[in-house]
Amino acid sequence: MNVFDNQYRTYRIILKIVGLWPYDNSIYVRIQRICVLIYFLIGILIQIFSLVKSEISLRNCIVTFSTTFPIVLFCLRYIYCLTLFSYAKVLFDDICIEEHLLQDTTEIQIQTKYLDISSHIIYIFCWLSFICVASTWIFILNPVILDVIMPLNKFRLHYSVIFLSNDRRKFIDIFLVLNSIIIFTFGLLSLICSELFTNIVSYYICRQFHIVCYRIRKIITDLSMPNLPKTDLKLRDIHRVVDIHCHAIEHIHMAANNAATQYLLAIILFVFSFSVNLYRLYKALVTTDNRMEILGSTLIVIYHVMMALYNNHYGQLIINSNHGIFNELCASTWYRIPLKAQKLLLFMILRSSMGCEICLSGLFTPSYAGLTSMMSSSFSYCAVIYSIQ
Repeated sequence: MNVFDNQYRTYRIILKIVGLWPYDNSIYVRIQRICVLIYFLIGILIQIFSLVKSEISLRNCIVTFSTTFPIVLFCLRYIYCLTLFSYAKVLFDDICIEEHLLQDTTEIQIQTKYLDISSHIIYIFCWLSFICVASTWIFILNPVILDVIMPLNKFRLHYSVIFLSNDRRKFIDIFLVLNSIIIFTFGLLSLICSELFTNIVSYYICRQFHIVCYRIRKIITDLSMPNLPKTDLKLRDIHRVVDIHCHAIEHIHMAANNAATQYLLAIILFVFSFSVNLYRLYKALVTTDNRMEILGSTLIVIYHVMMALYNNHYGQLIINSNHGIFNELCASTWYRIPLKAQKLLLFMILRSSMGCEICLSGLFTPSYAGLTSMMSSSFSYCAVIYSIQ
């Protein structure tokens, strides 16, 4: 079974659409990646230029930054995926050969369970992202389509499109409209690629930890039997379990080392972006009756919350899975097995008691505590913006 032809097929297709499939490095794909990055840079420059040309005020800054920060985040996450190509190939290769290392039907069931959960989360994340993409198309093209079908008059409100930061109501060149659609479409697709890569990493590590728990339970049960023949074979099985555990921990270190800088920058941008868009949503609810403004701001805020929840949930899964190994070892009858086996398992008890987590340069650890910290910081900055209005 090739998981990238079955459970992860949707993710592989999206990676190919945006040019982030690590095994495809042709000249056409390189040109595609350059074009995507250029589009992101064009969007950022448009925002900066619109702010410079308009009157500098709190409202104009909020409207501009509420779209500039997400575009910068799109660009960073796209570059993040490009820098992960070497590690992604190692991870994807390990996932593809994982099936051949399983020993019985129970381990196959464990693998299938985690793959199904991971693929379901991928589908949910993709559908929510596609809803945001469709809403962006409607949000941006709605005034243009209405102006073509029914010219603007005093009975219909014509709102400023998201890329305009001044109060003047005017028509937007079709190139700017199409450019904005492309930026947000490829931006959300880039976020799908980067955030779901964390999904694949975390569930792969959780599968390995769960298989370790199952094999430890099975080995200890067999070794606890008196006069068990072929004890040396069981010791070899313990060595294999230790290797699987060390291999999973190695993946955690590789993921942390490769993601540390980009992830920390993304967290900083996320906090600023979420706080600014949260304030924009608040002002839209309190001071305006523009439904499209409220809808657009609501979708952006919801997507921010979804990103923060998913990323920190994946980190918490790894922490809980490692604690599961420690609890399994402590609750077992490891003290009844032969002395050589006890020494091997004591090393695993010691290692699993230290905790396994994706620690980003010692500054941030994705977990539920990290989620609380991010939300708290975002609300604090939103309150600061409110206080200076």
